[in-house]
Amino acid sequence: STNLTIWEKKNMDYADNFYLTPEQQVDIESDYWNYYFFDNDGEVADPLESTYQTIEGGSSAISPIQYAYYRLAQGEITNQELNDYLNGLKKNNFAKEYGDNIYKQQILQQYNLSLRSRSDKFQSNLTLNYKFDNSGQIHSDKSSLNINYKGSYDVASWLTATFNINGIYDKSVGSGEDYNSQHTNPWAVPAYERMYNDDGSANLFYYWYDGNPYWSSKGAEGFHDLGVNIKDEFYNNTLTTRRQHLRYHGDLLFKIIKGLTANAQFIYETDRTQEDWFANEASHAARSIRNAYTQVGADGKVTYMTPENGGMLRSTNTYGRYWTARGQLNYANTFGKHYVAAIAGLEFRQTKSNGSKALILGYDDQLQNSSTHTVDFGTMSTMRYNSYYMQLAGGYPSQQFVFNPYFRDGMGVVIEQFHRYASGYFTLSYTYDDRYNVFGSFRKDYADVYGLNAKYRGRPLWSVGAGWNLHQEEFLKPVDWINFLKLRVSYGVTGNIYQGATSYMTATSTEVNEYTNLPYGSIESPANPNLKWERNTTTNVGVDFSFFNNRLQGSLDFYNKMGTDIFAPRQLDPTTGFTSMYYNTASIRNRGMELALSYNWFVPHRRRAFGWTTNFTMSYNKNVVTDVQNPATSAYQLINTPYMTGYPSSALWSYRFAGISDVPGEKGQTLWYVEDGGTSHTATSRSISILEYSGQTEPKTIMGMENRFTWNGFSLSVLMAYYGGHKMRALAETETFGMPYQALASYFANAWTPEHPTNTPGIGRYSSTALGSEPSYSDISVRDADFLKIRNIVFGYEFPASWMRHVGINRLALSFQIDNPHYLWVKNKVGVDPETLGIRQPSSFIFGLNVNL
Repeated sequence: STNLTIWEKKNMDYADNFYLTPEQQVDIESDYWNYYFFDNDGEVADPLESTYQTIEGGSSAISPIQYAYYRLAQGEITNQELNDYLNGLKKNNFAKEYGDNIYKQQILQQYNLSLRSRSDKFQSNLTLNYKFDNSGQIHSDKSSLNINYKGSYDVASWLTATFNINGIYDKSVGSGEDYNSQHTNPWAVPAYERMYNDDGSANLFYYWYDGNPYWSSKGAEGFHDLGVNIKDEFYNNTLTTRRQHLRYHGDLLFKIIKGLTANAQFIYETDRTQEDWFANEASHAARSIRNAYTQVGADGKVTYMTPENGGMLRSTNTYGRYWTARGQLNYANTFGKHYVAAIAGLEFRQTKSNGSKALILGYDDQLQNSSTHTVDFGTMSTMRYNSYYMQLAGGYPSQQFVFNPYFRDGMGVVIEQFHRYASGYFTLSYTYDDRYNVFGSFRKDYADVYGLNAKYRGRPLWSVGAGWNLHQEEFLKPVDWINFLKLRVSYGVTGNIYQGATSYMTATSTEVNEYTNLPYGSIESPANPNLKWERNTTTNVGVDFSFFNNRLQGSLDFYNKMGTDIFAPRQLDPTTGFTSMYYNTASIRNRGMELALSYNWFVPHRRRAFGWTTNFTMSYNKNVVTDVQNPATSAYQLINTPYMTGYPSSALWSYRFAGISDVPGEKGQTLWYVEDGGTSHTATSRSISILEYSGQTEPKTIMGMENRFTWNGFSLSVLMAYYGGHKMRALAETETFGMPYQALASYFANAWTPEHPTNTPGIGRYSSTALGSEPSYSDISVRDADFLKIRNIVFGYEFPASWMRHVGINRLALSFQIDNPHYLWVKNKVGVDPETLGIRQPSSFIFGLNVNL
């Protein structure tokens, strides 16, 4: 079989992505810079000098509009020339240009081949799967080869050996990381910018501490211009990842006596991942490395602490070895009206992963040489700033922008992760006369992450249940429209472990102190000797049914699930050395129902007959936190860990918006209600009483419906989904400093001014002087998250078998599928897709061919 998937190209429209259009952004920035240079009423001290210092400091971006007004203020251009320039900027569209040059039609190709053979004693199955995804972006792709072989051999009448070998080989190529460059983000520059000039030359873009186009020192001797050619950067800085996963599975089945068998299984897996991050000599990362450690002597002589030529190659190799051993007894037998089935077994599992990192500087991929041995990393680790570069800005932050993200993280080891698990389990089922059934199970799991307190190392898990086949009773047999009716009831205890916590104090010791050059350890997690498994008890009552000659089939379940010892972060006294740690602190109850229905409206008895089947599912869940130890006391604590007794575990807690301030010094800044009805610009440290419960993020009701129609080999199916009863936080109107150099959120078109008072934070002249997190958690950004979508539409055609036999084909089928078409309905009124909290995911179109010989 083969499938070809084609995605819609990404929507790069500014309005659709909730950004200002180029025309809008030019107008808003023009108003601000006109105020800044010409109409500031003395609020800006010496705008010409401050702009000059910003330009020559090199640490901040300078927008083209800011520079144009700067030139106007200096008398270098006229008002007419300024207006002509601004009108020209309005015609640009950076996102569209970015989409045309960086993104492409994403195409995924899949090929599957399955070969089977069978003899009296031997069965064999070989499956090959190959995928290639061009990722929809230049110089980026993913490929995967999956080979699976399964064989079964009857060694003797009492012994069958089964073996399985699976190999997965993946490779991906994509854009490498860059601490400072934003070339992978089309919204990181203003909407009115352009990638290429009229003559075809590329514009260079400058980010934080990159200099700017007007900086007189950007081409200083010994230093490199840090401007980014966006398209070239995708080729200059790449990350190549190779993964090989091998899995070996052996199983011996011993047939001991009638009804009794034994299994001995062993699984061994290896996983190797190699990441090669190569930033060549022309990349922004390599240029930043050279500039960060270039020094100029009093005589003007330039010296380089890193190789003058070549790029950076960082390799990370991770190795995983995992094994599972399982022994199991199986028994199933019938004695008259009695049927008994039982399983008992032991399982042991071990996981181990570790690896190494390597950093090479001065690397030339063609010449295969490097100069890492010439580099003094110890000295460079102590340099916070390079005082020879960006002197007016106080020096280039070498440690922050280069050493930590490129060097420190590129050397050392991948910390070893080693765990062992053990399980013992037993299940028993008894059925009488195909009418009454009872079953029970017991399991005990052990995990080494909870090793200090012996009573918490293992968790006993068990369940019991019963079933009653009502349709087998004599009093229901005369009811001919009941084909099947079963009543079920069960109660069980399950458990989970949280890998992020440990009973031991854990630390890493791969770092080196920048002042002493001696190794030191960083404590990542404090010890908690009383860690225990999360415990979930579930009571379930259900019924399975089939009516009307099996036209209507389904099931209905009601459940009550109580979770105790649920993990949650707990605040600590800072004098302990930690501000929080994970404890077994919460209890959560879930109650709900699940319904599944299938109805055959028309049952086709021949190829040319019409068929129609509807499948419907529905679930409803009510979730509530019943207990929290050490609950949150401050607003920011409850925002970050939303557990509160009596509310859902996915509760949305919100700061209550109190309007926009018009007080001098605070104009345009957000206000929030605090205690006693007061208002304040900051509220994070206030008590939880100031917060408002805004609903829950998890849907209460989920419904799905699939309709499938068939006729004469043709088929059509439509799958729909509804999620409802929940809330989302989307399009939060956050504050900003001044006039940022980036695409601006569309809500700033309605920004607060004294002449136009609104509920949207100000920008530019009325921007915030102290940014807080409150707007991101505001009650006015909470919206209904209900939606109804068509998940997919599938068309198919299966050729008549009588045709195919003449050409030696058993089955030939074609299919065409549309995934993620436009949603049918959303409850919110702002056009947000509740599943992405923004613009909807592009649709995909899948063409399929299936051939059986």
